[in-house]
Amino acid sequence: MAQAGAALSGRGVTAVTPAKDRFVVTLDNEASDIADYLILAEGRNPEIAASLGVATDDSGGTVVDAEQRTSVPRVYAAGRVTRPSRSQAIISAGAGAIAALDILAMIAGADVTDWDSVG
Repeated sequence: MAQAGAALSGRGVTAVTPAKDRFVVTLDNEASDIADYLILAEGRNPEIAASLGVATDDSGGTVVDAEQRTSVPRVYAAGRVTRPSRSQAIISAGAGAIAALDILAMIAGADVTDWDSVG
């Protein structure tokens, strides 16, 4: 993960605050990280999604489009937060992959693929 520019942390996200074209991510009540994009996977109690003002449906699920984008620019959602009563691990993983590919395409300025082509 580090080779791709990612850092893993065991600390919990306690808040996210929009800041211009980025987000300040507070970990364990200490503002420390900046993010260009977010993928929310909060479960049945989407406090961060609510604090950002993302749209929800009648079931309380976060509304997403086919690319897992929410109503807030650069904020995606996957898993139970989008389907509070109908989630499954494999569906959630796929939704996260859809969001990741869309983010990579936004960064690259063109569609990207996640497989090797046969030469």
